[in-house]
Amino acid sequence: MGQLAIVSTFAWKWMLDPTFSVLNWLLYHFGHRSARRNAARLGKECARAD
Repeated sequence: MGQLAIVSTFAWKWMLDPTFSVLNWLLYHFGHRSARRNAARLGKECARAD
């Protein structure tokens, strides 16, 4: 059970990552061209917050 929680945590972290997100990739490839630009901006804001 513990290993599944660890894998799930990393999977969600990857899916919601502002730079390499699966969701951003899907939005970009289905026509929402600002998804990639917004991801870069969000990545910079998150880096500043750390």
